[in-house]
Amino acid sequence: MRKIGALVSALSEKKAVWPEKVKIEFLEETNQGQPKVAQWRPHSEYLHQVFQEAGLSMGDFNIFYKDKDGEQMLLKPTKMGVEDFLHDHSDPPRLQVRWRPPTFSESAKQTVQARIKAFKDFIGRGEATDEAMKKAQNELEQKGGRVVPSSSVSGRSFIDHKGYGAEKWDEAVAGLEKELKLTQAESEALKIASLRREGKGAFHHEERNGNRLKTAYIAYSTVKSPAESGGDGTSKETIDIVYGKHEETMEISKSVTSLPPENCIQYGGRTFSVWPPGPPHSTTHGTDMCGLQVDLPPGWQIVDSSQEGFENIRKWVIAPYGWHTIDLVTKSGETLKAWRTRGGGIEAGKFFDLSTEVSLLGQSSFKFNSSGSYRILIEALPSASPELINHWKRYVELSAQREWSQRLSLPMAGALSAEQQLSEPSQPSP
Repeated sequence: MRKIGALVSALSEKKAVWPEKVKIEFLEETNQGQPKVAQWRPHSEYLHQVFQEAGLSMGDFNIFYKDKDGEQMLLKPTKMGVEDFLHDHSDPPRLQVRWRPPTFSESAKQTVQARIKAFKDFIGRGEATDEAMKKAQNELEQKGGRVVPSSSVSGRSFIDHKGYGAEKWDEAVAGLEKELKLTQAESEALKIASLRREGKGAFHHEERNGNRLKTAYIAYSTVKSPAESGGDGTSKETIDIVYGKHEETMEISKSVTSLPPENCIQYGGRTFSVWPPGPPHSTTHGTDMCGLQVDLPPGWQIVDSSQEGFENIRKWVIAPYGWHTIDLVTKSGETLKAWRTRGGGIEAGKFFDLSTEVSLLGQSSFKFNSSGSYRILIEALPSASPELINHWKRYVELSAQREWSQRLSLPMAGALSAEQQLSEPSQPSP
């Protein structure tokens, strides 16, 4: 407290002479025209307001003044530093403000921040949770696909990051093209990173061998940022790229032949059957499904009665056949519906409310709760259908995100902590 009191006493004895106004010239080193001039009135406004109105920051400039001998003196580029200086000058001094290039530490920090952003944008926001992966795999299996286990991840998945000078970007792309086996169109898309501040790209390379499909997922994220000024006074830009490759293999089920042909009906190029299995020409009201909980066979799905064209299925697949049951169950959105078979006589093809007789337990699991005669109307999925391929690509992307996050020791949810991975940024490649 004694030290603080002494300091306050000393400041109170100091004569504070404030000029009415101070002329400030903004002279950028690359500007050959007239300097931008601003007037600062210390009595009524703060110094940093002058910079804010000019759309600038004090920390980005060197501030000078000329002493009585005409020599140029450097001030601290802070509000307090400049205002303390003005206390000692009764005559309005002329301040000269020049833009300064970033220091090495500032450039390094900016590079780290750019790479952190690239990593975060590349990995995503933790979508590959255990729940999401399990759901994607279940949906894939219901569409007729099966993930082929790999004995080792080594060699089929990697992630890397590099920094290049922007002027060398075309050469860098040529190297990446060979490493990732990009097509010409994919390579041209990557070259555009030199024209934009941020960029992303993702590709799927597929290789078919019998009923197996191997897919390579390739993705990248680029960030272009200014680097430390060169010796010639120019500012050189760098391009950081984070990229990875991940491979998975799927086995496509040959489910069209998994059920006996005598239990199937062909209509409109599609194959229909029932589950539990039943012959289409049987008009007996079977009760063998009562109390059962069943899963649909791989490669088959329940018929969706909300889809266009179902009226023809009702007319030519449900109504004319008995299917060893009185009612066939279909899906409509998230609910189940029942339709009378030929075993229902004059009511064949009519809709009946299911109530709670049959429950939907999952995407392909059902529970028959009553003693009524019901069966599930199912449809065979074609091998490698567009829907199956879409589910497969989604699974591969989630698997890649999960593997890359684990390799970088990044969490799968919440904010990604890449700072510790990038605390020592490498110098841009020449």
